Amino acid sequence: MNNSVVVVTGGSGGIGKALIKKYLQEGSFVISVDLENTTDFKDKNFTFFQCDVEAENNINDLFKLILKKHSRIDYFFSNAGILSLGDENSSNFDWEKNWKLHLMSHVFVSRKLLPIFKKQNFGYFLITASAAGLLTHIDSITYSVTKHSTIAFAEWIAINNRQSNFYVSVICPQAVRTNMTKGREKDVAALD
Repeated sequence: MNNSVVVVTGGSGGIGKALIKKYLQEGSFVISVDLENTTDFKDKNFTFFQCDVEAENNINDLFKLILKKHSRIDYFFSNAGILSLGDENSSNFDWEKNWKLHLMSHVFVSRKLLPIFKKQNFGYFLITASAAGLLTHIDSITYSVTKHSTIAFAEWIAINNRQSNFYVSVICPQAVRTNMTKGREKDVAALD
């Protein structure tokens, strides 16, 4: 892993922050991508880029910055997410926000990332979905539906690129103690 270039979206907490810590320990160059940097990493190999991954032009600009600095990407962890509770009457804003972040951000990333992986003949693309994408989150229709779409997208990308020399995975964790689950600690504790 030494000198690998690792990009993590949603790196300010939870899974993203743990990935950053692990890869820095292994000597990788790590780029954290989020709306704000709430981490305390003081490592020469750590870089933070502010980016709203819901917009394709922001993703395109992000890739230009990363490639200008490192000229390659070895591992990309598409990990940003939100949780908004509600049923079928959830606002159009909540539907759109969940759709953009939980599906379209991965689509935008793949449009830039997969050609890079094909050119360098290596890469690993990991998409974070949720157990709610396999089952359901009974308190959030927007989260559940969009996380189901995340899994379908990751599977499609993996299947249709299986002959390429790069890898695609999707993870489906249960609740993780982060700002996203704040206020629902008893539900998260039940998973311990």
